[in-house]
Amino acid sequence: MVTYAEFAQTAQLAATIVMPLIEVIANDRLGRKVRVKCSPDDTVGDLKKLIAAQTGTDPSKIQLKKWQVITYRFRN
Repeated sequence: MVTYAEFAQTAQLAATIVMPLIEVIANDRLGRKVRVKCSPDDTVGDLKKLIAAQTGTDPSKIQLKKWQVITYRFRN
């Protein structure tokens, strides 16, 4: 059985670990752009469900394709 102190310590540790969100821009065939924020741990199915919630499209009908590569340049 877990004591309250152990539970509180675990909850405090979990609260300190925050995953940054990724912003994905999805275009549909009509030219609309949808910006969706998702976690790096989300699956493709989760991303499709988020896009479907904003566009009103069935998640099984959504096709994701890579169309642009974003490169980051770091200054020394």
